[in-house]
Amino acid sequence: MKRKICGGAVALWLSLVGSISAQAQITAEGTYDTDKWLRRDSSVGLRIAGASEGRLAVFLDSTDVTDLLRRRGDVWLYRSELLPLPVGETEWVIWQVGPGGWQEVARIPLKVLRKSGLETREQELRLDLQGQSDLDAGGTMPAPKEERLTAQIDLQQRASLKGVSIRLAANLLGVSEIEQALRFGERGERADRLDLSSWGLSVTRGKGELGFGHLSFGESRQLIDGFSSRGATLRLPLGSTVDLRVAALNGSAIVGWDNFLGLSRSRHQVLAGSLGVELLPKTPGAMRLEGTFLDGSLLPLADFNRGEVTDREESDGWSLRVQTATPAQRFRLDAAVAESRFTNPTDPFLAQGEELVEVERETRGARYGDLSWVILRRQQPDTKAFEVAVDLRHQRVEPQYRTVAAFLQSDRQETAGDLRFAWGGSLAQVSWSSSRDNLDDLASVLTTRTRQGAWSFNLPFSEWSGDESSSPWWPVFTLTGQRIHQKGDDIPVNGGFSASHIPDQISFNHQAGLQWSGSGWSLGATASSSEQDNRQPGRENADFLQRGYGLTVTTTPLERLDLGFDLRHEEQENLAQQEDRVSRSAGLTWSLRLPARQVLSGSFSWTESRTDPGIRVSEDLLGDAQWAWSFERRQRVHGWSGQLFLRWAYQQSDATDFLFAFDEHRIGWKVTGGFTMSLF
Repeated sequence: MKRKICGGAVALWLSLVGSISAQAQITAEGTYDTDKWLRRDSSVGLRIAGASEGRLAVFLDSTDVTDLLRRRGDVWLYRSELLPLPVGETEWVIWQVGPGGWQEVARIPLKVLRKSGLETREQELRLDLQGQSDLDAGGTMPAPKEERLTAQIDLQQRASLKGVSIRLAANLLGVSEIEQALRFGERGERADRLDLSSWGLSVTRGKGELGFGHLSFGESRQLIDGFSSRGATLRLPLGSTVDLRVAALNGSAIVGWDNFLGLSRSRHQVLAGSLGVELLPKTPGAMRLEGTFLDGSLLPLADFNRGEVTDREESDGWSLRVQTATPAQRFRLDAAVAESRFTNPTDPFLAQGEELVEVERETRGARYGDLSWVILRRQQPDTKAFEVAVDLRHQRVEPQYRTVAAFLQSDRQETAGDLRFAWGGSLAQVSWSSSRDNLDDLASVLTTRTRQGAWSFNLPFSEWSGDESSSPWWPVFTLTGQRIHQKGDDIPVNGGFSASHIPDQISFNHQAGLQWSGSGWSLGATASSSEQDNRQPGRENADFLQRGYGLTVTTTPLERLDLGFDLRHEEQENLAQQEDRVSRSAGLTWSLRLPARQVLSGSFSWTESRTDPGIRVSEDLLGDAQWAWSFERRQRVHGWSGQLFLRWAYQQSDATDFLFAFDEHRIGWKVTGGFTMSLF
């Protein structure tokens, strides 16, 4: 009996070894070039060595296609005339089936073109609807009822062919009320209720890209920085170390179907380009030099959503920027210089026939430098990370420096720095800055100097307690402070100033807080104080003091119920008027999640304010409640989701002024219903 058992065990062992040996001998590869894209009816096969009939299963992704393969020796041909190859990027998955189960043998990629000849093609169409209607309103200050319906259509299409990627995007906005139309501020009642909000087309190959539509261009902080409008851009790599980018953009933001490319007005256009060079090709990002040029001309046309009257502007200029960093990013430097020639050409529309003094063309410069240095960094296993870092910043913008594609405050110089200490989760930071204006020291212009210092400290006691079980009871302590001193120099000559007009003010701001957090609850306490000390002659007593205390609690007493409480007490002292003001407030928020994707939520707040002596007293009540039901249905490709809501809002205000015998009581409420819905 023992011999039979031993013999059976040996036979089983040999069969397993033979099976494993047989599996190890199977190899598979495609009979085609796996890097190329094929047609759906292409004749393809798999070369599988070391396999026998009935021992293999072949899948295309998750579909078993073993019966669609015809074997000729070691080649297994796929019969695409019976079932065309699936489009897109898939893969063959070859399994060996044996007594021990299924074992994966190989995976071989497969790329198949679509009927249109494209390698990949994706399309997304989304319609977002939002409707809102005031059902009822009342009180002593009722607002007019409003009904509003908006629709937003978003289209995204992406395709690729032979390494070229194409992306098309468009966004349209439709409104029921003409006042909400995209171009109502520009065209009034003639604005289209359904209008083109934005569109874009990009063609990309490798690192090169050609773009049209709504674009953003520029990384030169003082010449052209993230200028966004409609136009065209081109990014072209010139070898492995040089890249060129150029752009032609409309001079202001536009929407609608007019001026579709954004290039129809040559006198209202921004032309820009940049050339970047990696000076250390083997270490990208270690040293980069970038030059930027700009030539822009703007007509007195405002953006589509701004109704201001503007002036004609022209500017051209250049900037040179250098960026360097160590491989571990412990040292980083970003610095640039810029020069801009700016003018306001004569505009007959603004002149209205009057004789105006022509503005002279000015050439001015600007510069900046940002340095970041991690002085010390230590991070070892089982120890808290420690880091000391410093940031230094400097910027100077000369008087009358202007450019049409960047928004800067001219005639200003500022130098600032930060010193940071981090140990584990603890963080301490000290900051300072110094700035001044009137860089040309004109005797008739007021020179103002500002000195600012700030500090912050964050200490999570739980990281230092050593007892994880009690960590929720250890708070996070925060402390912040700020001191600002703004002081003017001598009294300007022939400027109509007196000594009391020259600013000399120091402000202090401090805030401390404690925060506890546990499972389903949090508690926060804050205290703050601020002081404004005026020192200019004649206004020495025009000072203000403020103190405040707050308490915030959030909790989840039940699985479906969230509650939040907020208490606040503030005291304000006006030394010039010998008046104190005391304010108290309380707030409550709640959210109850009901079955079937329903939510009841609301808030309530009460605020009382009174002066000492008791001259003015006010009290405000605000409340709202909302019921919302969310719904969603997703099919294989498309679906929809949305929400129905019903909202009630209440407002009450009482104010009494005993000095002027003024007493006012106002109340108002509104019931609003609406929906949001997305079809995709």
